[in-house]
Amino acid sequence: MAEHRSPKPGVAGSIPVSPANAETRPAPIKLLLTGPPGSGKTSAVQSVVKRLAGRVPMTGFFTEELRESGRRVGFRGVTLDGRAFPLAHARTGGPLRVGPYGIDLAGLESVGLDAMTPRLPGTLVIVDEIGKMECLSASFKDRIARLLEDETPLFATVAVVGVGFVKRVRTDGRAKLFNVKRGESEAMAGEIVRHLMESGHSAFSYRIKEGRDSNR
Repeated sequence: MAEHRSPKPGVAGSIPVSPANAETRPAPIKLLLTGPPGSGKTSAVQSVVKRLAGRVPMTGFFTEELRESGRRVGFRGVTLDGRAFPLAHARTGGPLRVGPYGIDLAGLESVGLDAMTPRLPGTLVIVDEIGKMECLSASFKDRIARLLEDETPLFATVAVVGVGFVKRVRTDGRAKLFNVKRGESEAMAGEIVRHLMESGHSAFSYRIKEGRDSNR
């Protein structure tokens, strides 16, 4: 976290600031959620989005499984505003593959990246997830890197294992990392929302508290 310093007394152009009245700028909101497959990462993110809906501006996407006859055959992305795009499928051909799935980056690099680009300052960007499939896209990795660097609020899931870019994101000191276990997705969602409320960012705490109070 960057060190905040008040202007030094006696230096030309400085304004004396009382320690009691000094304003500390909160660090940008960068939250990461990890856990093993099936632990409920996506469920936790969906619960957070549901709790914040109408209170905090949000954009981004979830990743959903595709199943046929009860068997998983691939994945697709679904944006918060309802647009769907293919991500991986057992019947997808081409050189890009992760396990049994062929990877289709076209939708991620168009619809997905568009959903990761907020139109208004203070919009919370949701990304589910930062994993091996998504990171086959250089454009996706570049967008994640920028989101970690700038002031945009970010809440993303990240694979619990992985090397290279996935590992660098998971261990990035600028982000707060949460770990979820199976059966704890709702409790984790509550913890994430409380963290946002207590982050010191008025754009979040005011809207969340206002929405909470209006439901009394």
